[in-house]
Amino acid sequence: MKKLLFPAAFTVFTLLLILSFHGVIYLPLWNFYGLDLHNLHAFHNYCPEWPVPYDRPANLCGDILNRPMIYPPLLYWLMGWLRGTLLTEAALYWSFAIILFTFLGTWLVSIPEAERSPDRSLPRWIWMLWILLLLQLPMAYAVERGNVDAAVIPVYCLGTFLYWRRKYFWAGFFIATSCWMKVYPAVPSLLILSALVLDPELRKQALRPFFSGFITGGMAWAILLFPDSYRYVFEVLPRLTRDPGGYGTSSHTLYNGTTGMLVKIPLLIAWAVFFTRALRRDPILIFTAGLAISTFFQNLSNDYNLITAYPFLFVVMHRLLRPRMNFADFAVLLLTFAAFVLDRTPMELVFHNRGALFTQLVWFLVFPLSMMKRIDKGTSSEGNLIPR
Repeated sequence: MKKLLFPAAFTVFTLLLILSFHGVIYLPLWNFYGLDLHNLHAFHNYCPEWPVPYDRPANLCGDILNRPMIYPPLLYWLMGWLRGTLLTEAALYWSFAIILFTFLGTWLVSIPEAERSPDRSLPRWIWMLWILLLLQLPMAYAVERGNVDAAVIPVYCLGTFLYWRRKYFWAGFFIATSCWMKVYPAVPSLLILSALVLDPELRKQALRPFFSGFITGGMAWAILLFPDSYRYVFEVLPRLTRDPGGYGTSSHTLYNGTTGMLVKIPLLIAWAVFFTRALRRDPILIFTAGLAISTFFQNLSNDYNLITAYPFLFVVMHRLLRPRMNFADFAVLLLTFAAFVLDRTPMELVFHNRGALFTQLVWFLVFPLSMMKRIDKGTSSEGNLIPR
């Protein structure tokens, strides 16, 4: 029976990914291509000044929705290539960049994943399945809007790779760099630092160099980007925290306000425990999972943010979809992909406008419990070779 489980599970899983192309119906199309990129494009071309024009009225800087500039300064200046371009051509270039950056981040974590295998290589089918993710709602949404989250993925994953290589200082440096590109990598950063503090072995081995690199990276960018960095932290961020946000069919925002705190704080505590127990044994899973969950804790999280989970989904496929899998592995695999990319139509029929959120909350509770059980049995780190 177990010999038949893997081919059956592989077939069912592949069919589900193909059928989930239907999920793009939840993409809220705009009347032109690259709406999010338009905000950066408008400010770079109509208000091309230094420092970043955080206080300039958006209508004077060309944004058609009157959106102010809210992007962190490092990301803002990295997108300086937009100056002098047409939005149509810039959106086309950036569409390819989104896919490229997402692939680069996933490729970086695939290197240590290959080391887990007895022959130190990955099965060919895993990249085939990952390519199917490019046709799911998160990637389609990101490309249609010209979303800039993809720029964070290779930087954060480089930090992940360097941590696996035990280059702790540079790992901390690049994780801090990703925080200056977008705010949400601060969530896994805090969870990872708490795990390094609470795990006795990691506290001796990795805490000091990782924390030193994190502080060095954070301070270096703060100085290089001054006064933009100061204004962003003390003017823009407080304004963003007051934004009530919202929830819709194409977003994955956890509840806001008091309800949100009652949901988010217990989840963060539970995941901090998970990180502490698993980081030493399985750093690639923990780092990529941290980036995957990070956007849920924003006031407003549209589903294009979920492309940050693509490296994590690659890791989960490699861990759970395997010849020696069991039914529990397959159940966790399906729940994980349902939470991030699978078509949400069935759940929306049951919980209108909350179907995805229900699935995601269940996953937030089930995944760490199931993986900690695997770790306790010694299966999660099977073959997990860390270079000496």
